[in-house]
Amino acid sequence: MCVIIAKKIKNINNELEWNLFKFRDRAYDPKYVLKSFIYKNVEVLYLKDKKSKWIEGINSFGITLVSAALDNHSDASIGGDNTSTLFKNYLKTANERNSIILKRALRQTSIEDALEVLVDSKFIGNTFLTDGKKLFSIEISIPQKKLLNYRNSSEDLAKLKWSDFKAKIMQNLDETDFKVSVKEASTERLLVKTNHSIQMKNLGYRPEHKGYKSSVKRREIVKNFMKNIKTDSIENIMYLLTNLDDPKHSKNPELRPLRTKEKTSLSNKEKERHNITDYYTTDIFGFSPSKRTMYLLPIHSKTEKGNFDNKETSCHFVTLSRSFLKENLCEILYTDFND
Repeated sequence: MCVIIAKKIKNINNELEWNLFKFRDRAYDPKYVLKSFIYKNVEVLYLKDKKSKWIEGINSFGITLVSAALDNHSDASIGGDNTSTLFKNYLKTANERNSIILKRALRQTSIEDALEVLVDSKFIGNTFLTDGKKLFSIEISIPQKKLLNYRNSSEDLAKLKWSDFKAKIMQNLDETDFKVSVKEASTERLLVKTNHSIQMKNLGYRPEHKGYKSSVKRREIVKNFMKNIKTDSIENIMYLLTNLDDPKHSKNPELRPLRTKEKTSLSNKEKERHNITDYYTTDIFGFSPSKRTMYLLPIHSKTEKGNFDNKETSCHFVTLSRSFLKENLCEILYTDFND
């Protein structure tokens, strides 16, 4: 699934500030629409996935966030061919709710107010929230034990497929069912998360899940890789991240941070042996609070212009090209980088 990164790099004033990055993985090629709106005195720029309604964005106060799923079973668009109508309807409702929460968080003027929106709304997932100066690492989910207790409390619920059970029970949960952890970064200069919890135990993928090994390994690879990056250019960092599909990081393509679409052409036997899903990396995102800029390096996505105009807003959108960045690299950026 997704990998999120928070890294302190120097801005144009030579001051260290938090920048965010994200590998976004999907089981389809996303089509985004670029939009903006003004709420009171806050300008918000965002990309919206037309299928899942998911939003990535930044506002004119430099507030931005990235998230990775902890409710991994529900990290989907509208379900597959074998998904029940019940679960598809649940996903549709959940995705629309997430879209509303993200817009509410992005229209705030302070990072504390944005944090309050995410926590009070019980926005499930691993999330990094920053305004450049401060960074909050947030984990919100429902413990597996709590879900199992609900499932075992009713014969009717116990008979349902897990996805259908989730669709039914999620509509009836209250605040006490959720676990929440908020940690403000202090001395750290780099944070990386995937699809398991770090601040709390046993949320998201757990050791008994087949996705746990991938979640742990991809986090480890990215963390070690980012430690060795020597540039403060967000564009160059994003180009370097495109090299994380290299087999030298792992012979198993499922364990590489950048998952290529080509891996899905492996035989079913090979997929089963490597626990390979049909998820692949569709984009790399970058967010610079001081520049009020969202960067997109598309791999398997397309973006159409909505109502946003770069000339008429204090927020900016930049699309990057892997080939252009490669041709224009002119400094030693990484201690172990060979291309």
